[in-house]
Amino acid sequence: MPAEARLRRVWRALCLCGLLLMAGGAWAEVLEVREEAAFQLLERIGLRIDEDASLDIAAVAAAPERFVEVAAQGLSQGFDPRPRWLRFSLRNPGPAPIERWLEVGHTRLESVQLFTHAGDGQWQVQASGLAVPMALRPLPGPTALFPIALQAGETRVLYLRVQSRSAQYLGMRVWEPMAYRDRQSRFENLRSMGQGGIILAGLLSLLIFIQLRNMPYLYFGLEMLLISAFEAIIGGLAQQYAWPGTWPFPIVLVPLLGAAIMIMHCQFVRTFLDLRRLGRGWDRLLLGVIGVVVVAALGASLHHYIFWLQVLSLTSLVALAVGIITSYLAWRGGNASAGLTLISFGAFGASVVIRQAGLYLGLDPTGPLLASAWPLAVLVMAPLILIAITTRTQQLSAALAVEREANRAKTTFLAHMSHELRTPLNTIIGFAQLLQRGSRRLGPEEGARAIEGSGRHLLHLIDELLDAARAEIGQLEVAATPLAFRPWLAEMVEVARLQAEAAGNGFSLEEHGVVPEHVSIDSRRLRQVLDNLFSNANRHTRDGRIALRYRGEKLDGLVRLFFEVEDSGGGIAAGDLARIFEPFVRGANQPAEGSRAGGGLGLAIARQLVRCMGGELSVASIPGQGSAFRFHVVGELLTELPAEPAAVDVDAPRPLGDRVVMLVEDDPDLRLLLAEQLERHRLRVVIAVDGRDATLQWRDDIALVITDQFMDGGDGWSVLQMVAERSPATPVVLLSAAAPLAPEGFASHLSFAACLRKPISETELAALLVRFLGLQDLASPGTEPPASDVAARPDAARLAILANLVETGQVTLIEKWAHDLAAEQPLCIGFADAVLQAALTLDFPRLAELVGAGEG
Repeated sequence: MPAEARLRRVWRALCLCGLLLMAGGAWAEVLEVREEAAFQLLERIGLRIDEDASLDIAAVAAAPERFVEVAAQGLSQGFDPRPRWLRFSLRNPGPAPIERWLEVGHTRLESVQLFTHAGDGQWQVQASGLAVPMALRPLPGPTALFPIALQAGETRVLYLRVQSRSAQYLGMRVWEPMAYRDRQSRFENLRSMGQGGIILAGLLSLLIFIQLRNMPYLYFGLEMLLISAFEAIIGGLAQQYAWPGTWPFPIVLVPLLGAAIMIMHCQFVRTFLDLRRLGRGWDRLLLGVIGVVVVAALGASLHHYIFWLQVLSLTSLVALAVGIITSYLAWRGGNASAGLTLISFGAFGASVVIRQAGLYLGLDPTGPLLASAWPLAVLVMAPLILIAITTRTQQLSAALAVEREANRAKTTFLAHMSHELRTPLNTIIGFAQLLQRGSRRLGPEEGARAIEGSGRHLLHLIDELLDAARAEIGQLEVAATPLAFRPWLAEMVEVARLQAEAAGNGFSLEEHGVVPEHVSIDSRRLRQVLDNLFSNANRHTRDGRIALRYRGEKLDGLVRLFFEVEDSGGGIAAGDLARIFEPFVRGANQPAEGSRAGGGLGLAIARQLVRCMGGELSVASIPGQGSAFRFHVVGELLTELPAEPAAVDVDAPRPLGDRVVMLVEDDPDLRLLLAEQLERHRLRVVIAVDGRDATLQWRDDIALVITDQFMDGGDGWSVLQMVAERSPATPVVLLSAAAPLAPEGFASHLSFAACLRKPISETELAALLVRFLGLQDLASPGTEPPASDVAARPDAARLAILANLVETGQVTLIEKWAHDLAAEQPLCIGFADAVLQAALTLDFPRLAELVGAGEG
């Protein structure tokens, strides 16, 4: 018996045994599921083997009786280079024309030709397979793929010629094009994730080798990278995306890469387990395996592909078996790390046996058994090997270095934050003293503006510190609420554009994919992340460009929102890319001229917030060319926004002095400030110092209650309960520096009408009164008639923005415009209040009047 025939019998027996032992009943089940998963339109298939490769389509079509009818699942032909001819029929039973895609076999078939009768004795031929460049195939794809169009009720007889030196699996599936794309997209995503893990493990191992010069790291890293390339070929990704589209793909790369993997594996086993200590026989055996692998790879490439490929496969099994046995012996000898290699080699060896047996027998390589065995084995192998060859000393050394860096960063941060906090405090105290004593150079308006600006900056720093503290103890939470996403996104774009223009930068928006109408997400936290990234970009960019890119994807009732903020600033040094998301750490690159440095917390908080919202924040940067921060979050799709709470039933507009507001606040200074602001709106104010005092001073004519949350003599929650009992229709608004925190056991059906954060601006207070008191003619602060309130007007550029917003009816952005104007130009607060009032009441004629008066 020839050597090749004997070897084929041995290999077939081993394959069958391996499948029976490891696959069990899953083998037949996988084929059945695979056939059911396809859009199967095949009824009976005829098979004819071209013994001497001399037949053409005319000869084949002229003798249909020479075909042997077989079932579709019986087309596993093993390793046989003889051409196969298939004859089958496709029928469209529907009333309309259809287009389907015919998928043939697996990714390593060399030549696949589809013949369609074109009439008058002519045949149309389409060619695919590895021997055909991707650019010349009928349809691009990892497997042979052909388009077929069938008219209503049409039945068509087709012929298929397949020839390949690889294991011939000739299973055929007929796909609806979109279903194929969806399947392929999922397949590629899974493959890509697996590839990423393998490449990461390999690169990490090589980096450790460069640092430590320890040979096992080198061999393992190269093995992982070679496995990644091999897996890319097996899955078809290499042919489709990495190989030049005008070149045929040489199948000999498969045994060459397989041989290289086995050589690296043998070298890793020899060096990591130190086989000479276990006995020189094991080391010599692996050296012999390496020699046979080299010869088999060269033979498969140059002479007899199928014979030497089977030699290579059997030799690989021997190498894996040696690795498993020697790992067990080393583990029994006291090498704890060898126990991990024993598990990983066992899993890897099992996956190789299953895969090679399946390929030899022509099983569907995309079925659950063959498709999942390899990734699962690598998933087990890679981390275990890395753990096994990474010593405890190195781990402790790395941890100590991280701790030292963290302590140094904290010390630097505390020194910087002390300066940051003292700067606005010094401004506030200094200007307050000047206003008290009087100054020739400083007027009341300039002093008040400086105090307000420094106070807002101080508030921002405090918020950052609180968020950092919450993140460190795992209490940085997000609360999803219904959001009209389109106007929210438009508002963010407008804010980003204004920030960029203020820094002398251009701004652009790129929008792709799904833009949901309504979504459930924490819009405040999402805005915080984007604001931080915009501020960071403008801080490091002057006279450049800032770009926001958005993309949305729907996911079964959810939506994944992708954002990218790119700038053309100085970029981030390579050594800082991994550190800038750590708390208290700032990059080495200095901010642009005229910008102050950040506190070192913004990016760390932003990453934590993104993770809380189901995503991840990353950065890519080239020093001198700019940076790009990317993240995604996940929200729930809503068909519509929930109905707004029922409005408070109030009478038609009454004289302002007829409205009574109860203010419950225990801080005397803040109590005085809020009472003064309310009275300047010509409202009557009932003042209470805590919850008990509010109960004593309650009156039936109170139309609105504004209360603090934490007070010693009865907190805001007790005020809410008291009002609910005495006047359920009266709205209660919480004004607190902290998030709402109900006492344990508090009635769940009771809630505040609104929750506002301290400090509250006059514009926000005015909006609050308009909302809950239903006032149609709310006067801005002051005693002058309304006409004088809009005397101080913004500049022409701001008015032009307002005019555009009014013309397009963007109420949310008009409100944002008014808030920004009041905050940035206090002299124009009257104009801002007038605009805000008109926007809240949808009084567009009044808005047009204000724009016209401002321009005049």
